[in-house]
Amino acid sequence: MASRQPIRRTARCPTDVTDAQWAELDPLLPDPACPAGRGGRWEKHCRRVIVDAILHVVDNGIKWRALPVDFPPWQTVYKRFAAWETAGRRSRAASATSSWTAWACCWPCR
Repeated sequence: MASRQPIRRTARCPTDVTDAQWAELDPLLPDPACPAGRGGRWEKHCRRVIVDAILHVVDNGIKWRALPVDFPPWQTVYKRFAAWETAGRRSRAASATSSWTAWACCWPCR
């Protein structure tokens, strides 16, 4: 039987959020739909990994398609970023912690 735990990557980059930063940011992100009873699929990739990938794109100024292979697929990362942007999560996350100023100030190239 397959595990319902999202996939976490093992490699760490300087742009990855720390445990303390994640403790501040996690409550600001929307809960996954499936466990909350709103339908949808189980998450394949951990939200923290998605955030790490977004910060990697922003910090390094790379294109979405140039995201390293140890992150989730760039399409997945971009879709989640766009959904959170539409929901206003980026501004909430940026105001919650100063470490997110790069995400607050930059819109990554598409």
